[in-house]
Amino acid sequence: MFILKNSKLIFATVSGLLLGFSLIHPWLWPLVFVGTVFTFYIVANSDTAKEAFKYGWVIGTFKILVSLIWFWSTYPMDWLGLKPGLLQILLVSLYWVPAGLTLGLGLGIAAWIYKKYCHHLSTPKLFLVVPLLWVAAEISGAVIFSIYTLGPGSYLTLGFSFGQTGYALVSIGLFRYVAIVGGVYLMSFFVALGALSVLILKRKTNLLLVAILTVLIIFVPVPKNNMNEAGTQVALIETSFPPNTKTASVPLFDRQQAYNDLVRYALVSESDVIILPEDSRFTGFFVNEEQVFSFISSITDRDVILIDSMRVEEEGKTVLRAYIYDTSNNTRYEFDKQYLVPQGEYIPWVYQGLIALLGPQDFTHKAVTDTVYEPGINQSDINLPKNIPPVLFCFESVTPFGVFKANRDTAPFVAHLVSHGWFKREPQILWHQLDAMLRTQALFNRVPIVQSANLAPAKIYWPDGSTEFPKIIAESGYWKLYQVQL
Repeated sequence: MFILKNSKLIFATVSGLLLGFSLIHPWLWPLVFVGTVFTFYIVANSDTAKEAFKYGWVIGTFKILVSLIWFWSTYPMDWLGLKPGLLQILLVSLYWVPAGLTLGLGLGIAAWIYKKYCHHLSTPKLFLVVPLLWVAAEISGAVIFSIYTLGPGSYLTLGFSFGQTGYALVSIGLFRYVAIVGGVYLMSFFVALGALSVLILKRKTNLLLVAILTVLIIFVPVPKNNMNEAGTQVALIETSFPPNTKTASVPLFDRQQAYNDLVRYALVSESDVIILPEDSRFTGFFVNEEQVFSFISSITDRDVILIDSMRVEEEGKTVLRAYIYDTSNNTRYEFDKQYLVPQGEYIPWVYQGLIALLGPQDFTHKAVTDTVYEPGINQSDINLPKNIPPVLFCFESVTPFGVFKANRDTAPFVAHLVSHGWFKREPQILWHQLDAMLRTQALFNRVPIVQSANLAPAKIYWPDGSTEFPKIIAESGYWKLYQVQL
């Protein structure tokens, strides 16, 4: 009796779970079409616009909760100075569940609009309106989430793209051409278009459509890699430095010595560009930039580009800044991180009062002050020499426009600096989704993305949508040095 009475709600929950699971591994991509077909069927068969809104919101929420289940890889958050237990579980839940509700709200609103104004449209119009509503639902969910997480280090944005269904298709050669034209949004459009076709077209037409799509998926080759053979040798880094806490820390001297050895190995490896992971702070051990150039020239007489980043205090603000040292003209370039992590690099206003109520005083002070960054100066319009790659910081990869903002037409590649020091276990589900995001951006911008990482894998994302693990050339206790030719 309970199942019959709540069948639509159960069906909506299953639909959301299918959509969410389609995003957490490349092999699960068919689930995105199944989940979308179920979603359209539930919304179309809702009795009222209010009911369509309710089920749409349920579907959207469960889709996001699955795609964001990697949040729990941060537990226990000992970098906050709290003991594992109920308070930490509550803190993760108070971010995970509201994230699902706010990001999923966009689908509820879109379902209401469809049922209220669009369900009587002719079939040709539906084939345009419904996919547009689907994309609008994902975009509006991201905007609502950014409103919810507004704080001292944020702004109104549609950047948080977890849960956007187009990412499920980037592993398929056919849809990589779609990504080149319109990125994740156009791929999401085709998700909705395919699902709507299953519901509206006649059975024989559907079978023909599925057969054609299957042939295309199997036989359409991936886009060609548009890289010119410049022969640039790039050194990528993997480090394993834990965040400094009471239970896990690396003495400053050991960290400094490890980076000193690492960079020396990289400089004698005949690499043209050396990319250190996010917040490596290697050049912070020097007094000024002249000492950095002197250090490099004491080891090699080749022209080298070294990319480092660190926390910087400037005019009462804390920013994360990348420094690019170019020895060909002894010039240093700077990039500031623009898109920050809610709850990690700043505390949204909605949570600051809650933390003050729930947490001990020392924790409250640490969370609200010590971990707060702010976006630095926007430097996306700086004219750089052709040999200088723009920098994409860790979390900036989740916005569909991250590489677009950083890239220039003449950029040889994009340097992606990453640190996943907050995680207590390897967040494989997160890495699968970040791979999809970066592959999509490499396709859309037709530029390779080269990733150096702390507590995450070093990797290359090519403009044809493929990925590559580079060749290891040296390693020690805290680091591994890789090299790739671009």
